[in-house]
Amino acid sequence: MTSAPASRREKQFTDELLSRLRQAIDTAEMTRRLNMQWSWPERRGLRVSGVEIHRVFPRGRDGFVIKYLLLLDDGATQQEMTLFGEIQPGNVNDLRERVLNKLRKSRRKQIDRHDDSDAITVLPDLNLLLRIPGYDEKLPGLTLRHHPKRGRRFLRELLAPWKIPPDARVTTSILNHRLGKRCVMRAHIEGTEKNISVVLRCLKANDRRHFDNMAQMQKLWRHRFDNLAPDRIRIPRVLGCSDELATVVIEDMPGQVLCESQRWPLTQQAAVAGATLAKLHACPIALARHHRAADELALLQDWVLLTRNLRPELTDALELASDQVRAALAAQCGMPRLSHRDYYSKQVLYDGKQAVLIDFDTLCMAEPALDIGNYLAHRTLAMLAGELADPDETDAFLQAYDRKAPLPNTVSISTWRDAALLRLACLYALRSNWDTVSERLLQHIGERI
Repeated sequence: MTSAPASRREKQFTDELLSRLRQAIDTAEMTRRLNMQWSWPERRGLRVSGVEIHRVFPRGRDGFVIKYLLLLDDGATQQEMTLFGEIQPGNVNDLRERVLNKLRKSRRKQIDRHDDSDAITVLPDLNLLLRIPGYDEKLPGLTLRHHPKRGRRFLRELLAPWKIPPDARVTTSILNHRLGKRCVMRAHIEGTEKNISVVLRCLKANDRRHFDNMAQMQKLWRHRFDNLAPDRIRIPRVLGCSDELATVVIEDMPGQVLCESQRWPLTQQAAVAGATLAKLHACPIALARHHRAADELALLQDWVLLTRNLRPELTDALELASDQVRAALAAQCGMPRLSHRDYYSKQVLYDGKQAVLIDFDTLCMAEPALDIGNYLAHRTLAMLAGELADPDETDAFLQAYDRKAPLPNTVSISTWRDAALLRLACLYALRSNWDTVSERLLQHIGERI
């Protein structure tokens, strides 16, 4: 994959879409508009007391998805919630009707036929579609959340050996929803001898990603990522899959994400991360999907373009960093291995005894330095954000990796780390209250490991 010429890619973000995006990420103005025009909290006796921009997801010519974090106030207590905003070309009221019609389809229904749901509404003066997480016309598996009887029947059939009784109570909670891409839910099953829970990965219909996801996890399981792995580095077990609902059911694993707990020294947790990644890279599985330096450059070019448009004061620093990363990536041609491609501390659960690697949506073939660099860039971000950090973490991570698999050369690791730093700087430049972090991430590009 090669990046398109800049003259063509510049047209991805039209002036009209960018203007609407600038208004939609103005947090003070959004707070005011939501309280005046959004009926959902008012009907529940709530008021929006704060808005943060958590993430902006570009969709090229199809606009943007904004992930908001809201603070809601009922007069006595406060609670947080996530809200999605969608900016697309055309009339947003027409978009809402299309979405509602799809969500009312009988087999995959998420909204009752005659329900004019306030979970999906319009902010008219911004031509912005708002929706609550858990409603997604592209993810048929979410019907299991909105129809408990269907969810209970689905789990009873899929998990037949568990002998779930007909009157078992099944409740779901959303762990992560990437609008139009995937939704990860935890299903609690009460009424068995011992209350149990599983994780549901609801993916897009009709693109077979659910089968790919299940097959990749099963291959890893057979390559000593199972529950009997002597090094205690494993993945969750796949329990079943539904083609109709494009949903994979996996074990709900115990443990905390790495580097967020003080129960274990950070150097110990970094060593766990290094050993886990090395085991993945040493796995002999080969996939058809590749991610090369040219693919990374294309992604970075889009992010730099968008960030330049929304944060023009960062233009000089972004261009300097972009030129440096572009030149370094152009020289990369390492041998590809099995790669996670989104590897950082939150992708590993740890309970002090075993490490569990999770989230395989981006699994592909890539240079090992990509994952190593991404992990190190995220630890730099954690340090700048004031999270738990230890100066000896990097050495502990790299040494643990080197004991299981040969380390790539430091030039390759530095190159991919710098690429990840540039991407993170762009992401966080569009996030509320993270302005200075973006500038400081750019300043770390070029540092020696």
